[in-house]
Amino acid sequence: MRHWLLLLLLVFCWMAAGFAFFDGVETGEPAGAALPKDVQRIVSLAPDLTEILFALGLDDRIVGVTTFSDYPPAAAKKPKIGSFWQPNIEAVIAAKPDLAVMLEFPQQKEAARRLRRLGCNCLTVNIEKVSDLFEAIGKIAEATGKDAEAEELASDLQSRLDALSALSAKYERAKVLWVIAREPLRVAGRDTFVNEIIEFAGGENAIGRTVHKYPPIGSEQVIASGRHNRARYGQ
Repeated sequence: MRHWLLLLLLVFCWMAAGFAFFDGVETGEPAGAALPKDVQRIVSLAPDLTEILFALGLDDRIVGVTTFSDYPPAAAKKPKIGSFWQPNIEAVIAAKPDLAVMLEFPQQKEAARRLRRLGCNCLTVNIEKVSDLFEAIGKIAEATGKDAEAEELASDLQSRLDALSALSAKYERAKVLWVIAREPLRVAGRDTFVNEIIEFAGGENAIGRTVHKYPPIGSEQVIASGRHNRARYGQ
């Protein structure tokens, strides 16, 4: 059985290091950027991207992953090229990849800029919504010649999400406060991947609409959220 629920949750591992930077991120490849036609050596700069690569059957082409890439278990045995938040540019280049796959946010976009200057081909993808996940799978598949596998995986994932939504619709929605950083206390807002997962699982985000996607909150807001939950379930 494919571990798609973990795939959905692994996205949050790379988010936890710096959510405040994600609002207003520019996306897209540089104008005129071209990817190699024959990709045999791939470096992944995020745990969720590593799992996508494995799910597409590209495990034998992966020559470098970040330190917390540990699923599937074979990923943990791959050479490490630094952390998600601080990739080791020298280690990436030393792996001699045909393609480095990374996420679209300032720190990794800077890594992509440096790698391109050194002649490394880079593919950046954005995963901030469930729909982005499907698009990322498609882009990676297109770059690596795995279009048929991508269609199968996307179909399987959509079927699982539909089944989960149907199951959760039978129950009362529970309020969920998703904490992604403790100091300062920061939570997932409504316009996020996390919020979609909460709703797919039959929950409701305890935080209302916010200016930032991952707002910092105070203890008073946490307590108020808890009181609201008790009042709701006491009805």
